Amino acid sequence: MPLQSIMGPAVIIDVSAAGDNAAIGAELLSGTDVRLGEILLLRSDHERRWPTTTPEYWPRAPWLTRSAAEWVRAAGVSAIGFDFPQDRGIRADHADGWVPAAELDDDWPCHRILLAAGIPQIEYLTNLAAIRAERCTFAAVPLRVPRSDGAPVRALVFVPEEDP
Repeated sequence: MPLQSIMGPAVIIDVSAAGDNAAIGAELLSGTDVRLGEILLLRSDHERRWPTTTPEYWPRAPWLTRSAAEWVRAAGVSAIGFDFPQDRGIRADHADGWVPAAELDDDWPCHRILLAAGIPQIEYLTNLAAIRAERCTFAAVPLRVPRSDGAPVRALVFVPEEDP
């Protein structure tokens, strides 16, 4: 994986207004200032409401819809990061009464649409609310895991200094 796809200029989009167990569609992302080649970080604050150690973390998480994944792909980002379980299908083992969608792209839009487009996903980020800037430099430094298509990362954020 080219390092420039997971290191570089980033924009943080606050989608926390979507709330719990909510579909985040293209309509929530359109109108935001996402620039070609940037890393897109979606901040829902989900882990602040439901820590990963609670049973509510998975079934109450928001997720991206197919329209949102298609919007992200069209925006031309180099990578996307999330502070929530990004695909609806992830909740299958955690939500009572969960019914799969008729098409896989509706349950797994990030894994099927974004990965197919070569857009890496940086999953389960935390503390995005602590970043006080909308734009920053972001780096996701992965562990080397042979014969793997994923790995834990050390996520680093560099925020421009404010003028005195």
